[in-house]
This record gives sequence, C-alpha cells and structure tokens, in this order.
Amino acid sequence: KLTYYLYTIILFTAISCSNTKYLPRGEKLYIGGDVKIKGDSIKKSESKALRNELKGLLRPKPNSSFLGLRFKLFAYNIAGTPKKRKGLRNWLKNKIGEPPVLASAANLQKNQVILQNRVENKGYFQAIVSGDTSSKNLRVKALYTAQIGSQYFINAVTFPTNTSSALEKEVAATANKTILKSGDAYNFDVIKGERDRIDQTLKEKGFYFFGPDYLIVRVDSTIGNHRVNLYVDIKPTTPIQARQVYT
Repeated sequence: KLTYYLYTIILFTAISCSNTKYLPRGEKLYIGGDVKIKGDSIKKSESKALRNELKGLLRPKPNSSFLGLRFKLFAYNIAGTPKKRKGLRNWLKNKIGEPPVLASAANLQKNQVILQNRVENKGYFQAIVSGDTSSKNLRVKALYTAQIGSQYFINAVTFPTNTSSALEKEVAATANKTILKSGDAYNFDVIKGERDRIDQTLKEKGFYFFGPDYLIVRVDSTIGNHRVNLYVDIKPTTPIQARQVYT
C-alpha cells in the first residue's frame, strides 16, 4: 500500500508540475474563479443559489480537471508538436488534450460588469461587485465579491391608461394575465417573459409586425421600502407598421 501511495503522489506531482512547465514565457495558468456573497439581508439558501448562478457566468472556463488534476492539459503538453497528422502524439494533442487557459485571457473588469448586471437584474439594485486575483506557483485564481443589499420587490404594475389606439387598448387588455405580480421579487428575466407574453397575445390579435422589443417596462425605485412600481408601455419609436392590426 505504501508503494501505491508513493506512486500516486509522484504521478500527481508530475502532472501538476508539467502543466506549468510548458507555459509561454511570462504567462501563468488560469485555474478558475470563485464568487463570495456578502450581505445580512439575503437568506443562506438564496445566497448559495445566487453564488452558483454567478459562478456559471465567469469566463473563461479553466481547463477541465478530475480530482484536482488536469489530465487533458497534461496530454496536450506531453504531446509536444506532432510532426505527423496521425499517430499517438497527434491523437493526444488534438483529440484528448486541451490547450492551457492562460491567466492573461481572464478579463477581471469584464466579469465584474457581467456579475454586477446579473445581481441588479435579480433586484439587488444596491449591490457592489469587486474582483481580485491570487497567484501561486504560476497559477492564478480570480475571486469576486458581491456585497448584496436588500432585494427589491414589486409594489404595483401599471398598464397603458391611454387606450385611444387599437394597439394600446389590446396591450391594456392583457393586464389580467400578467406574470408581474405585486409582492414578487424584481426579476428582469420575468420582465422579458412578460414582454414575450404580451407580444404573443398581440400576434393572435393581428399585430403581425409587432415585437417584444417595442414594449418597455419602466421601473420606479424611488417609492421607498425596497419596492418598485412597474409601468408597461409601448415605445414611442414603434413604427407604424408594427402598430397596425391586420385581418
């Protein structure tokens, strides 16, 4: 058993070291990113779900690993530069192997913007996302921290009140089946779903050239108590063709 463990340790060490040995000069290996959620107002279960969602947005993805070892990267490295289009080395390089994901490919600022947008789309309007990296033995890991405030909830939803046109009248008539409910957490994905729902209803009414992008949902977050009022309306720039009903 001792011999087996020694061989295992040697193998793990060899694979781990070789993965940084072949890096281009001045480069480091990117081993992935993590997200930390901070905030007293968010529940533990919600924090865990949000963390997993945000982690899934991070780019680039690191090299795949198993038990902490990047076997595909190891295969790519030991294959070197195959001189033939066939053979073991070519198979290892192009079929099994993965090229190294370099730390220089990780755009910290871009990921921060993406995470910031996502938490705001979930109703955490006062959230602040920051990012940093740690480096050890030519390996770089990114860590993003999301300082979460209170989530905003829907107070009221208002549909067009001026129903002088056929289009405005039909949009207003969809209000009784809205998926935007008072008391629900603000969620931009739900708002997009509402626009699609209204658009589908309008299509059935003969507004064949209408589209969900012609709808706007304005958000008023100034009413206090972490509540928002939503106003569903038609964009003023909606073309005449999209406003016409066809029979």
